Amino acid sequence: MTLNRRAFMNSAALAAIATLLPVGGNALAMAVGQVAHRILAADKLSFLTEKVAKAVVLLSLGAEVEKDLKELQYAHDEFDNILLGFKEGKGTSGVDRERFVSVNNALKEVEALWAPYRKAIEEIIEAGSVDDEHLHLIVDNDEVLEKACHEVVRKLEEAYGDVDIDLALALALDFAGRQRMYTQKICKEIALAATGKETAEHHKKFKKNAKKFGKIIDVLIEGSSSSITMAKPPSNAALEALTEVKVHWAKLQPVVEQLDSQEVPNIDDVVHFCEEMDVLELESEKAALLYEEAIKLDS
Repeated sequence: MTLNRRAFMNSAALAAIATLLPVGGNALAMAVGQVAHRILAADKLSFLTEKVAKAVVLLSLGAEVEKDLKELQYAHDEFDNILLGFKEGKGTSGVDRERFVSVNNALKEVEALWAPYRKAIEEIIEAGSVDDEHLHLIVDNDEVLEKACHEVVRKLEEAYGDVDIDLALALALDFAGRQRMYTQKICKEIALAATGKETAEHHKKFKKNAKKFGKIIDVLIEGSSSSITMAKPPSNAALEALTEVKVHWAKLQPVVEQLDSQEVPNIDDVVHFCEEMDVLELESEKAALLYEEAIKLDS
């Protein structure tokens, strides 16, 4: 018997191809504005993961308890809301049910990691405080969850890129979304240094994340670096918002250096710095949303 080689394909190859195909055979193109919204929503999961970690560490320091508990509740509810959109097309996130198998597989990994994280958040909120067990459950797992969330973004870029959205634009959206997350990671690390435990490691991460944040803003404004090429800001408003973030971040550098010079930073100084970073967070969010707005208007 002679095999028809053009028709024959082994199961492994079929499985690989299937991950790039929509669920239920829905091959309709998606508007670029919708894809932009999906990428930023997935990126927001990383931001919320780190927002939780930051709030929990500050709560452990006894700083602004009511505010920290409110941030935890917001992050908990918004994370659930975004996942519900991807999974069922429900909720208020504006995200439709995901159609690609590869993205859904990445989302399942996020759900599995989110479950114990979510339970810990609920127990902290109920107690109105955080003990060492819950603190470690959060800060020992936030980076794993954050990376899993970013893997969803990567799978979205692979699934929709160059079909529904230009890859250079998708990468710019990813960076626009991720700069929000670094406002949280920076605060988390210096707050962890203020606990007096493993201070050298947390100072190292504080400096590393601060440097990354500055580089991301520069690359977004320029649209490229020595190793990355992406789309430039899609509107003057987005560019102005990024410039505002850059100027504000530059003004905070003396405070960053001061905090880094203290092995165990003063808690009040950390709280004040994180309040400034809350403002920067809002400016970063504004820039990300202006990316989406401009893309929708242009599509």
